[in-house]
Amino acid sequence: DGLHAMESQTDALLIGFAAAFITGLFACKWMIALVQHAKLKYFAWYCFAIALTAVLATML
Repeated sequence: DGLHAMESQTDALLIGFAAAFITGLFACKWMIALVQHAKLKYFAWYCFAIALTAVLATML
């Protein structure tokens, strides 16, 4: 049943895409609000954490 397996993968892909899209929208909205309210100290810590995570991920 190759067709059934392909449909199952497509469903999982669409659900994953939708979840990532919705999460991304909330994250963007949160970051824009954070920067607009001049809480740049928190934004700086966020950027530092993301950079550190990226560096550590490339080292593994």
